[in-house]
Amino acid sequence: FRVVGMDSPTGTIFVRPNKAVGHMLEPSEEGSSTLSSIGNVLTLFVVLERVLAVALPREHETTSVQATVQELCRIGAIWISARDKRHPQNPPKWNRATELQLQQEVMVEDDAAIIRIHSRPPRFPSFSKLQVVSKNDIHGFWVVNKPGGCPSHATVDNGIENVLAVVQQESSLSYATLPQRLDTETTGLLLVATRPSFASYMCQLLASKTKYSQQLEQSSSSNQQEVMVDIKPIAKKYRCLVTVSDENNSNKKELYHQLCRWRDSRHRVTHYLDASSPAPKRFLDTIPDDETPPSEAKKWQLCQLVVTSVSQPYTVCISSGGSSSNYSSAERLCKALWGENQPVVAAVGTKNQPPKYVLQLEIDLWTGRTHQIRGQLSALGAPIVGDALYSGVENPNNILLKDSSARASNRMALQCCSLEFKKDPMTTTTTTTDTSNETMDEISSSEESSFYRFHLDQAWWTEYLQQYDTEET
Repeated sequence: FRVVGMDSPTGTIFVRPNKAVGHMLEPSEEGSSTLSSIGNVLTLFVVLERVLAVALPREHETTSVQATVQELCRIGAIWISARDKRHPQNPPKWNRATELQLQQEVMVEDDAAIIRIHSRPPRFPSFSKLQVVSKNDIHGFWVVNKPGGCPSHATVDNGIENVLAVVQQESSLSYATLPQRLDTETTGLLLVATRPSFASYMCQLLASKTKYSQQLEQSSSSNQQEVMVDIKPIAKKYRCLVTVSDENNSNKKELYHQLCRWRDSRHRVTHYLDASSPAPKRFLDTIPDDETPPSEAKKWQLCQLVVTSVSQPYTVCISSGGSSSNYSSAERLCKALWGENQPVVAAVGTKNQPPKYVLQLEIDLWTGRTHQIRGQLSALGAPIVGDALYSGVENPNNILLKDSSARASNRMALQCCSLEFKKDPMTTTTTTTDTSNETMDEISSSEESSFYRFHLDQAWWTEYLQQYDTEET
């Protein structure tokens, strides 16, 4: 076998049979690599062990190569591509290597056979904090409270540390899928379909929501800014903490009063998303005049949200040192939200300045776009606490995205706090099995009328705001 490609930033290695010379590498008794005939076989474990030992000699000083191979395979960071012998005309298909395959023989038969190794996969330790809010095994869905720093579904280099994998492992379900998802750093309520019939029903609701969004777009194009009164078939509400920074306080006052006016009037805050832009995506108040031809206008997506709650402004500032017992309320709140990592504190500020104030908002999401809340709030000059991607600053080291410890201590303050969707009229049984989490004060659920409703009363930052209020009073 030979290494045919390597992506150093991600640690991805591509290995394939060395058919060119008709031989493959095989470890000898002395530990050196020798050539053996093509008729011999190697186990997958031996191949991976030899590749990692040679390609990444400095990556595993504290962990043995053998343990590393086993761990990479356990989390799903190793893939094998090979042709289907029954349909050799089809392109090779990638499959995750299993722990059982480690001890199986690898034959040098197919030029299309490639092994892909993700040697530095991201880890998501918060997946173990996933909480089940409610189970409805009759209709076929679960509602879970997703922790921050945990993907909704498997990533290409980590297949087990995610919401879907945890639900399948805990329940031994033969079927589970996500009708919708949350960003990795977003916390809160997430729906899991555990039956194909419910997944199909949710697809119908989401299709109805798409038509609803199209009605919104038509009303916006005709300058109708009143909120539509039709009941949405599926709706989610979010709670977040945003930062506002301005030296003379004028921006804070202006934005705060603007948000309050929008809250009182139920105004739909509108932006347009450049769907073709890479992250961080572009969110603009209007579509640029030079990008309105039909070929360009199709990429712009309408984004609308309604601010339903605005808290008082909370002052925050970086501590100047000394004992934490002498911190002011503003210093203590800043430390609670951003931790001890000063570079991260600077990174999440606006225009390279640390945030001066934070506001808690509750938002009714009217359209569902990629990074919509994060992008719209950033466009308003109020990026979400802990959101390095949309903070509006240069962050060349990409601290929050690459460093898992930084992600853990600098969580993004965005939570899906409310979820409701219409019950399937074709079903008549309404029995729901709640888990032991029903005793938790911050979680409540309701099945009144024709809707399922779930709600979270608190977010991870709620206690810090309550402490601030107590100290100030």
